[in-house]
Amino acid sequence: MKKKFMGCAFLYWGKHRRTFWIMKNLVLFILFFSLQAHSSTFSQSRMSVQLENSSIKELFKMIEDQTSLDFLYDDGVVKDVYISLTAQDETIEEILNQALRGTNLEYEIERNTILIKKAKSVPQQQETLIEVRGRVVDSGGDPVPGVTIRLKDTIYGVYSNNNGEYEIKGKVAGDAVLVFSFIGMETQEIPVEGQRIINVTMIEEEQGISEVVVNGVFTRKANTYTGAVTSVKRDELLKMTSQDVLSGLANIDPSFVMVEDLSAGSNPNANPNYQMRGTSSISQNFQSQYENDPNQPLFILDGFESTIEKIKDLDINLIENITLLKDATAKAVYGSKGANGVVVIETRRPNEGKLRVMYNGAVSVEMPDLTSYDLTNASEKLEIEKQAGLYNSDNYFTQLGLNETYNNKLLEVLSGVDTDWMAQPVRTGVGQKHSVFIDGGDDVVLYAADLSYNNIKGAMKGSERETFSGGLT
Repeated sequence: MKKKFMGCAFLYWGKHRRTFWIMKNLVLFILFFSLQAHSSTFSQSRMSVQLENSSIKELFKMIEDQTSLDFLYDDGVVKDVYISLTAQDETIEEILNQALRGTNLEYEIERNTILIKKAKSVPQQQETLIEVRGRVVDSGGDPVPGVTIRLKDTIYGVYSNNNGEYEIKGKVAGDAVLVFSFIGMETQEIPVEGQRIINVTMIEEEQGISEVVVNGVFTRKANTYTGAVTSVKRDELLKMTSQDVLSGLANIDPSFVMVEDLSAGSNPNANPNYQMRGTSSISQNFQSQYENDPNQPLFILDGFESTIEKIKDLDINLIENITLLKDATAKAVYGSKGANGVVVIETRRPNEGKLRVMYNGAVSVEMPDLTSYDLTNASEKLEIEKQAGLYNSDNYFTQLGLNETYNNKLLEVLSGVDTDWMAQPVRTGVGQKHSVFIDGGDDVVLYAADLSYNNIKGAMKGSERETFSGGLT
C-alpha cells in the first residue's frame, strides 16, 4: 500500500507540476506586491501638522487617524516627550524625522506598524576650542553695539562693544556656528569653518503686517496696542478659501460668526449676516428701521465705510490685509457705529517697477445634498394609497371604476414611470471666477488697474449671481 501510494503521488505531481509551478509563483508575486503596497503607504502618505508644545503621543494619534499606520511603543518611553512641529503636505517619514530630532527616540518600520524605541547611544564627538573675533556693523557701515554673539548649541556668548567689536571663545563638538542677533535686525548664522576673524553686516528686519494694527485711520505697532485685535494677511486668507472673503474670516477667527438663515437656503443673492459681539436687545419692530442688521459689524474698505454686499463681492486676490477690532476701543475711532466691532480691509497698492500682470482663476461647485430625505417612490406611494383604502368602495359600480384607476396606475409604475420630485428643482451649479491685476510705475507715479468677473450658480435652478467689477488707482 505504501509503494502504491508513493507511485500515485509521483504520478499526480508529474501531471500537475506545471500547475504547482504557476501557483508557487503567484503566491510569491502576491507577497511581493503586498510588501510593496505597505512600503508605498508609508513613503507616499502625506499630511499637514501644526503642534505647539504638545505630547508626541498626539502626533502618533493624528497619523493613525489619517493613515493606515499603527504605532507600537512603551508609554513610559514617550511619557515626558513634548514637541513643537509645523509641517505642510510632507511625507510621514519627513514628519517623524522632524518630530524625533533632538529626542532620545528613534523608529523602525515593520509593514504597517511603526515601532518607537529609545535611540542607541552615540559616542560623543571630541570638543575643539574655538577663538573668533571681528566687528559688527549695519548696512551703512556704522558699528552696532549690544549685538548678541553666541556659539550655537552651547552656553558661550558675548556682546559687541561700543565699536561693534567682539571676541568669543568656547568649546564645541562638531561644526561651530556663530549666531548674531539684535532687536530689529535679522538673525544671522555663520559657520566658523576654521576662520579666526568674522566681520558681519547686520540687516534691518522688515516689519510684517502681523506686527502692526491698522484701524483705517492710523497704523500702530502691535506691542503698543492694548485692544482685542486680529490681523489677517492675504496669504493666510487664501489658505482658507479662494471665493468669499467673509467665509474665510469666519474660518480663521471664531469671534466672527455667521448667523444661519435657513429661509435663504443656498440663494447666492441673499446677503449673509455676521456678528462679532453677540446680539443686542433691540426689539424686532425697531430693527426693521435699519437697512442692515443692527448687530452687524462695521465694514471699512480702504478708509471708507462699506456695505456687506460689496465686501461679499470683493475679489479676495485684491486684499492686502484685514484687521478685526473686537472690543470697545474701536468706539474711540468710529463712535457708536463701532460698538458691534469693526472689520478694516486694505486692498493691494501698486508697486514700483516694470509693468506686471497677474491673473487668478477659480471654479466653484455647489451640489445639493438630498441624502437626509427618504421619500416614497411611485411603487411605494401606490401601495400606501391602496392600504389607506383610497381604491376601496362599498358601491359595486364605484369599485369597478377604482379598480380600473388602480390598474392603470400600476401599469404605469411597472412600465418604469417614476419621478424623483426632490431632484427636480435642484442642480449641480458650476461657477467660475476670473481676475486680472496690473500695476507698475516709477518714483514719480504709480498705477494699478484691476478687473474681475464672478459667476456663482446656486444649487437651486434659477439661482445665480453674476458680478463685474473694476478699479483704477
